[in-house]
Amino acid sequence: DHRDLHSFPTRRSSDLVSQLGALQLNSKSFLYLEADADGEAKPAVVKVLARARIPVRALLDTFLSEDERVVSEWNPFAGEVLHIDKVTQLQTYRLPWPFASREYLVRCVDVPQGKSSHQAHCASIDEHPSAPVRSDRVRGRSETVWRFTEDKDGQTSIHLETLVDPRGGLPTWIVDKAGKSASVKIVRALIQYTSDKYKATLKATADMRKAEIGRAHV
Repeated sequence: DHRDLHSFPTRRSSDLVSQLGALQLNSKSFLYLEADADGEAKPAVVKVLARARIPVRALLDTFLSEDERVVSEWNPFAGEVLHIDKVTQLQTYRLPWPFASREYLVRCVDVPQGKSSHQAHCASIDEHPSAPVRSDRVRGRSETVWRFTEDKDGQTSIHLETLVDPRGGLPTWIVDKAGKSASVKIVRALIQYTSDKYKATLKATADMRKAEIGRAHV
């Protein structure tokens, strides 16, 4: 799923939040929260928070779109996705030699929470009869949580948590660095693409109304 940055091991979101450690400020709009699991060499949770000056419905139009052209505009990291059923997906990410491709068997659920809030959750599952483990790939574990909440001022708060364990011997520091970079790039691209589209829609609507008023006075 293009909304799954790979994702993370099947633990509740509240459990993940409790593990978050050192706070690092990245910019005025974004911040990271990372955990190193008591110093052990395990993948870190990456948390990205952002605010967008656009309504939640505009962001969700982009986020929930299945149009590949739209997805490529805001998530260039989307892998190959096989939809096994309505909620189960097998995601494949090809890596350069000598690393084997990674795949993630995940269950993704969208939960609308009224008109002003939405949550999307993808988490690894152990197995599925339609997706047996392949000898030429490594099956990783992942979980991703997205939350969108429109505030009273009309802006939208975006909350992303992601954890990826690709397994198979990839150095943890590489996984963490790549995950941090990808998470921020995706959130920024989602906001930028949606903002540009939203402004263009507002301008087109305003131009149309002006034209209609002009015709009415002819």
